[in-house]
Amino acid sequence: MWLQILLLAGVVKIESNIQLPPGRTYRWGPTHNGAARMDRAHAIVSSETLTITAQPVNGQPPAGHGGKQIAIKYLSGAVHGKKQLTVTPGGGFDFVGSFRATTTKGTWPAFWLTAVKGWPPEIDLAEWKGSGKISFNTFNASNQVASKNIDFPRPESFHDIKTELRDKNGKDVEVKFHMDGQLVATQVGRGYVGQAFWLIVNLQMEGSSGAPGPSKNTTYAMKNLHVISYNK
Repeated sequence: MWLQILLLAGVVKIESNIQLPPGRTYRWGPTHNGAARMDRAHAIVSSETLTITAQPVNGQPPAGHGGKQIAIKYLSGAVHGKKQLTVTPGGGFDFVGSFRATTTKGTWPAFWLTAVKGWPPEIDLAEWKGSGKISFNTFNASNQVASKNIDFPRPESFHDIKTELRDKNGKDVEVKFHMDGQLVATQVGRGYVGQAFWLIVNLQMEGSSGAPGPSKNTTYAMKNLHVISYNK
């Protein structure tokens, strides 16, 4: 599986593997804000497709998030890019990929950018929270979120997702979200120029997607991921 960073300013193409680091699967560790603990064995690449499987389990120690304990009911997986990604003045990125994502209650697949330091910024390039819809979100503060939710038809099929980030005015980043070739939302990340991001693909469970989650294995798949840089 390749995370392709194409430098279009007259520089050669650079390719780097999506990283599955030993001992952790988010950049910060194996848990976050849901009922799944990330485990390397649950994120598998085969035939150029990344498949993440959330498996119900018992006996896991709880996770901690926001000063609260969260019961761990699943082992699942996450991957992240090796390189930090920053929109520079006059620059930007395209994020393009095909996704087969569950929309069942209690399942929480995501394809997202989060800040290297602090929070926000965060851009949910695509997020599914167990409602039958897909969400596209840009966080300017915890209570200042631009969000667009639309129906996600045929979750058993792959759908093409493209997100364009561009410097808007030397300070802010304009974010355009597309699904299956159609523009569905335009949002603005305030002060996002110069901010460093990590790219993450993961399958969390329960949390914001509701409970209880499924009692059997759940999968989330991604293929044809490209990250195209327009930075100068």
